[in-house]
Amino acid sequence: MGIDSLLEKAFEELKGMLTGYFISNKVKIHDVEDLVNDTFVLAWSYRNGLKDESKVKSWIFSIAKNVLIKYKRELAKKRNGEITIDERSESMLESHHNQYEHDDNLNFALDLINGLPPKYRDVVILFYVDGKSISEISEILGISEDNCKVRLFRARKMIMEALGEENEAQRDN
Repeated sequence: MGIDSLLEKAFEELKGMLTGYFISNKVKIHDVEDLVNDTFVLAWSYRNGLKDESKVKSWIFSIAKNVLIKYKRELAKKRNGEITIDERSESMLESHHNQYEHDDNLNFALDLINGLPPKYRDVVILFYVDGKSISEISEILGISEDNCKVRLFRARKMIMEALGEENEAQRDN
């Protein structure tokens, strides 16, 4: 299989995973699709830099990580007043937010997941949202399967602790 067809196949497989990755890293909902597209454009532009075709998924995720870092830097500049926020983008964010606001349970679950440190959040999203196996996750993140299992265990523990605290707060009220 040539590099072009390999990338096309990988793009189709990874689009949903990358969307989940960016959402799990607190990217504004209206920017997610742009970041996914930026990732694919960069991967396509630098396709000759892929050394090992068997590692195409982890290579694309490393590009996505760099795209995310650039996005976060630009966001920090906006917060510091160097770049003004587009009002249309802000209203689009509000409309998307209102669209999903009706499901409190979903929002609560997403808050729990988003509250996890990134290394645990990524494993949870890939495992539970994207349905990836431990071996697939370890390949994507470039970690051992044992490390992946430990991260998943610790993430579950953190979520259970957070749920316990929430239940205690509800009982006190």
